[in-house]
Amino acid sequence: MDDDPPNIPSPTLPGPTVATSPFNKTSADVIFRSSDKIDFYVHKLLLSLASPFFENLFSLNQSDIVTPAPSPLHSISHPIFPMTESGPTIDYILRLVYPIPEPSPPTTLVVAYTTFEASVKYQIEKITLKMKAALLTFVDSESAAVFAVACRLMLEHEASVAAAAWKPELPKLGIQCPYSLVPTDQCTRGYRSSCKNHDIFGRPLTCGCPEVYGYSIPAVTPLQFPSTIAGMGFTKETERISAGSYFRLLRYFETKKLPSTFCLPPPSACVPPESVDVPLWRGMEADIILESRDGTQLPAHRLILSLVSAGEILDKLPDSAPSDGGLPVIRLDEDATTLHTLLRLCYPFVEDEGFIDLQFLALAREAATKYNIPKAVSLARELMGRQLEEHPLQMYFLAKQHGWEVDAEDATQECFDLEPSTFYESYTPEMETSPARVYYDLLERYYEKRTGTGKGEPVGATAGQTGAASPKKKKKKK
Repeated sequence: MDDDPPNIPSPTLPGPTVATSPFNKTSADVIFRSSDKIDFYVHKLLLSLASPFFENLFSLNQSDIVTPAPSPLHSISHPIFPMTESGPTIDYILRLVYPIPEPSPPTTLVVAYTTFEASVKYQIEKITLKMKAALLTFVDSESAAVFAVACRLMLEHEASVAAAAWKPELPKLGIQCPYSLVPTDQCTRGYRSSCKNHDIFGRPLTCGCPEVYGYSIPAVTPLQFPSTIAGMGFTKETERISAGSYFRLLRYFETKKLPSTFCLPPPSACVPPESVDVPLWRGMEADIILESRDGTQLPAHRLILSLVSAGEILDKLPDSAPSDGGLPVIRLDEDATTLHTLLRLCYPFVEDEGFIDLQFLALAREAATKYNIPKAVSLARELMGRQLEEHPLQMYFLAKQHGWEVDAEDATQECFDLEPSTFYESYTPEMETSPARVYYDLLERYYEKRTGTGKGEPVGATAGQTGAASPKKKKKKK
């Protein structure tokens, strides 16, 4: 019996189709092929007048652009430009560019969003302005979605308008908030922090506060976290924004004061790079150079790198000595600050070299893991652990970004010790490069820990995870 598989012909993939009029004219110069294989016959002149992007594109040498031979589908040979956008998006954009009756305004937020994104990419200012205005037409009906889209597109004005229109409300608790009973100038943080359990806005849920001006605050059943303002501020749309934007949204809901920015990090969030101008090892003649991706050269020593098992770095040494008689150069992918910190971790006197920022330590630890340098990995983790009590929120986000779940859990536990007023107002620059989900998970666990409404199970930690807990300094009494 023949065991060979039957000769089944492979299915023929559907070929491209031609767009509808007026984008099917053979008088066109080029073809735009959409991601779903629709061919649009377009004219260079019209697109060049509407967009400097296309003007530059068509002026370049197009040697890498396919120009097929004439066929039943393409009776005239035209260069084909593959596009990443879908057919409906390209069709809508072209109808806004061509001297034909304009299409109706977008009827869905998705159309406005995708068209805006494409117009920015292709530098069609006319369409960009139209779509910014179109986004605001959905504010009343889809404020959360408009806010999320505006944050992703870096549209500050639109984000502010959407946030102002978005008014999530807590269920009625049947009691007055104690802060409404206390004069503003006497409603101190000291009183607020005496409440054991709070939602994201500091309202007491299970309250053991003393009487305030003759009023005794009864205990109420705590809300489940999704029913708090923080929970309601996290939707399928806002899940796609940064933790930084989510943090600023919640602060706005609490204070009712628009922040200076929703989309971009505040200037104070930008961590300046560590200086690498001063030689690391005075009085020690180097025998190799490590060069960062930005061209900064750092002197180093083969012996030290050998002792810390940095063989994967030393293996990159060139086979022959430099022709100019200088030191051999090893070129690495890391930036100067990361490489500088990594070297400090490899040398024996790093603990006497002063404070190292957590962000730089995390990048150096990642590089040490990449190059398989156990001593540097261990020391970086130890030095990060020493800062855990002082910077638990930053440690949490860094650990999540790098996939260090044990460290993330240590940081979460440390956050539990923070008072609500401190925890909810705490910010770290790593929020800007972390998804909102990471912050939501921490808020939920903190809230459930404080109110006793959750199981207290670690978020993100997997069964069977191994790894020693981050070294921590002895706790101070709070």
